[in-house]
Amino acid sequence: MTRISHGFPQRVHPLLRGVTILALCIGAGCAGSGNDPSKPNDPTDTASAERRFRRDADKDGYARAPWGRDCDDTRAAVNPGAKETCATTYDDNCNLSTNELNATACTTYYADADGDGYGDAADDACYCTASGSYDTLDRTDCDDASAAVNPGETEISSDGIDQDCDGVDTGGTDPVDPDPVDPDPGGTGDAPLYGFWGLNGYTSASGFADVRDRLGMTVFQVACDTPNYCINTLLPMVKAAGLKVTFRMTPDHSVYTTSGRFDIALWKAQLAEWEGWDIQPFIDDGTFVGHMLLDDIRTFSSRNPTGDELDEMARFSKEMFPGLMTFVRERASMIPVPSGGEYLYVDACVNQYETLHGDVRTYAAENESEALALNLGVINGLNIADGGDGSSGQAGWRTGFFAMSAEEIVEYGDVMATVPSMGMFLNWEYDGNEAWSDGTIGDTYFNQPEFETALSDLAALVGSHEPVTLLKP
Repeated sequence: MTRISHGFPQRVHPLLRGVTILALCIGAGCAGSGNDPSKPNDPTDTASAERRFRRDADKDGYARAPWGRDCDDTRAAVNPGAKETCATTYDDNCNLSTNELNATACTTYYADADGDGYGDAADDACYCTASGSYDTLDRTDCDDASAAVNPGETEISSDGIDQDCDGVDTGGTDPVDPDPVDPDPGGTGDAPLYGFWGLNGYTSASGFADVRDRLGMTVFQVACDTPNYCINTLLPMVKAAGLKVTFRMTPDHSVYTTSGRFDIALWKAQLAEWEGWDIQPFIDDGTFVGHMLLDDIRTFSSRNPTGDELDEMARFSKEMFPGLMTFVRERASMIPVPSGGEYLYVDACVNQYETLHGDVRTYAAENESEALALNLGVINGLNIADGGDGSSGQAGWRTGFFAMSAEEIVEYGDVMATVPSMGMFLNWEYDGNEAWSDGTIGDTYFNQPEFETALSDLAALVGSHEPVTLLKP
C-alpha cells in the first residue's frame, strides 16, 4: 500500500483518472464542447457544424433560440437573412416586425392628409396594405392640405385657386376639364410605346413605378380576362402610373378549343363576357391601347385559326370596343394570309426577334415587308428571356435556350428599334417573381447595372423614333 504524504506524487486508481478533469470541464463550460448554449450561431464556425445541425430543424443555416436568432425553426424561408415580404402574414426576417415599410411586393400608397380621397404625388410610402395617411393609390391632388382642392372639385372662376388641379384657374367650361381624350390611343402623334410582356410580380403601383423609372417602360402587355379586376383595379393603377397597357381579354386556348381545333364561336362567347362593363373611358383616355386577340396562335393541336378568322375576331373586337387597336402575337412571315390577301381589321402583328431566326437585319427587313404587304402595322421586340445565342451563359425559360446578354440587347435592339414602320416595342419578358425554370433568372438577372443600362437605352432609342400609326382609320 502506498503511503500518501505531502510533497510526493499520489497514485490514482486507473478507473478514476478522468473523473476530476471531466468535472472541471463541466463546471467551466469547456470551449468547443458542443454543449455551450451561450456560444453564438456562427455559420463560418465549421467546428460546430454538428451542433448547429442539431439546433437548426428547418436547415436554413440559422439556429433556433437560445442558440441562434431564428424566430421560426419550422420554416426555412424565415430567418434573419430573409427578406420581409407582403406575401406572408408573419415576420419573415425575424426583426420583430411584420410586413413593414418597403417589404418585397409592397404597394406604393400616396398620402391623403386632407382626407379627400386624392393623394399627394410628392409624398408616398411602400406598404403591404394602406397605412395611416398613406391610404390611396391616387396621386393627383395638387394641394393635400385642403379637402376643397382636388381633381374632383368644380372650378371657381378667377378666385386665385385651382380647385380642380388642372393647372388653370378658370370657371364654367374649363378647356381641360374634364380629363382630355387622347386623340390617338394607338400611338399616332407620339413616339412608339416601349415595354414588356407580363411583369410577373410587378403588377402593382410600386412595380409599375419601378420598371417605368429604371427601365423606361411606357406600356406593358398582360392577360386580363376578369372585367371587374381589370376595370376597377388594374386600369386605375396603370393610369395613375402614367402608363399604357394592352390586354389579352379572353382566357387561355383550352377554353375556346373543340377537339384540338380553334373554335371562333367559343372565343366570341368569352369576349362577350365584357358586355356591360364600361371599359370605354380607358380606351378614350389612352390608358388601354391594344387588344391582343390571341397569343401563340400556332399551338392548337388539330387546327390553328385561319387568317379570315383572325380578321373576323378583330372586327368583332372593334365592334365591342371602338377605337381599340387589335393585334396578334405572330410574326408577319408566319401569320396566315386572309382569303382577300390582306387584313382589313387586324391592326398589327408582333415581330419578336430571337437568334434562332437568323441574322437580325434580314429578319427585321423581311418581316417589315411582309407586314406591310398584309396591311399590318409592326410591333417589334426582343425575346430577352430565352432568345440569346448562349454567350450570356444564363439558362432561359425553355430547356436548352439562353437569356440574352446585355450586349445582345444592345446589338439586336439597335436594329429592331429603328425599323421605319415600327409603332410599338414589346420585350418578352420582365419577371419580378424569379419564377423561371432554373430559379435564378428574372429581376435578379435583368436588374444588374449593365442590363438596366441596355434596357433603358433601348427605351430611349424607341422614344426617339418617328410617330407611327398602328390603329387603322
